[in-house]
Amino acid sequence: MNSSAENNMGGRTSTVPPSKKLKKVWKRVSAGIYRHLGTNALYERIRTAGKETWLKLEAHTLELARQEVAARKTKRARVALGLEKEAAPVMARTVGALAKEYEAAGYPDRRGERRDGARLKQEKSRVAQLLRWWERIQIGEITHALCREYGTWKMKQTKEGTSGRRAADMELSTLAGILRWAGVSPNPLDGRPVLWSPGKARHARDCAPASGDELHLLAKQLLAGPRSEVLGWQLLFEALTGCRTSEVLRMRLDAAARKAGHLEPGKWLWLERSKGGVNPYVVLDGRPELCDLILAHRAWHEDRYPASPWYFPSPEDPAKPVDPCSLAHALRRIGPDLGISHPLTSHGLRAFYCLVRRSQGALDAMIAAEIGDKTTSLIHQVYGDLPPNWQGGAAISFLPEKGAAAWVIWL
Repeated sequence: MNSSAENNMGGRTSTVPPSKKLKKVWKRVSAGIYRHLGTNALYERIRTAGKETWLKLEAHTLELARQEVAARKTKRARVALGLEKEAAPVMARTVGALAKEYEAAGYPDRRGERRDGARLKQEKSRVAQLLRWWERIQIGEITHALCREYGTWKMKQTKEGTSGRRAADMELSTLAGILRWAGVSPNPLDGRPVLWSPGKARHARDCAPASGDELHLLAKQLLAGPRSEVLGWQLLFEALTGCRTSEVLRMRLDAAARKAGHLEPGKWLWLERSKGGVNPYVVLDGRPELCDLILAHRAWHEDRYPASPWYFPSPEDPAKPVDPCSLAHALRRIGPDLGISHPLTSHGLRAFYCLVRRSQGALDAMIAAEIGDKTTSLIHQVYGDLPPNWQGGAAISFLPEKGAAAWVIWL
């Protein structure tokens, strides 16, 4: 069967069959027929030129779908024999096909310039997430209603619904950009509904340890288990540096000068910032508790994982860093066990850093620089306004008020 037959049916060749990652989106309902669980639309699956091709069906019932598939087989046979020829409309192209062209063009921005660095990484990630749901949707099928359905599906993929909706909003913005770049007019995403409202979002400050005592209680619980102890160190590093999970998991003990994990004792711990962050280092001068943490961590690492280059090795495969979701899962598990009623997240540890530094009298501009943010606007948005009762009040500490620090047994 030739490619023109494939195009005539508005289909697209895909080398990715229904796989494990798509099991929540697609369901096989009959021989060669699949249902998209987000849109409830039916698709025919055929094989041509050694690859899978997915073709959307007009039918909305399984019986009519079978009849339509039979008619399409006849039509494709006539096209293959040269007895019939028909060009596919432009809007029959799929989001997946358009995304491949967008990728080949270097993920161009609004000015048509190829993205690079952190911007490129972020755009690639969003496109990959989009394609889990949108890959085989034709451009002509895109509606505002589908956007809402995508938001609902995305919300179910995360334990934090608002996070799913926010991610969906950002990914739909990427999809709108792809359509704009391709010259699709009118753009079906113009004026689309906004799925996420900042006013309803759960802020990072709501998911942070309440005090140094609570932080070290969590750390001691994690450090007590042979498989979770690496997460205890990760928790402490994130809380005492304000780094994101992605930033600490890039750190290596064998890092070259000024690369993520490189240590200049008494001066800097070097990082690779995420999300276009600035100031790729943590200042060690005047931070005795952080210096003690680093020394204790080195002793632990030498004892437990001497052959691994990563600061936080995976217990399953020390040649790799620990899974980026492991700490978040662990915090959800152990919080209630320790009598902590409020939610805890990995990003909440970044909020804890800001909380402590604010209580110590540091200005928001300084804190923003310390955690790599370009401006102070996110400090206010994510971590709230400075509580007035902190003026002249007692500071919150990175250390516990009762008992020793969680890392003290390794010093």
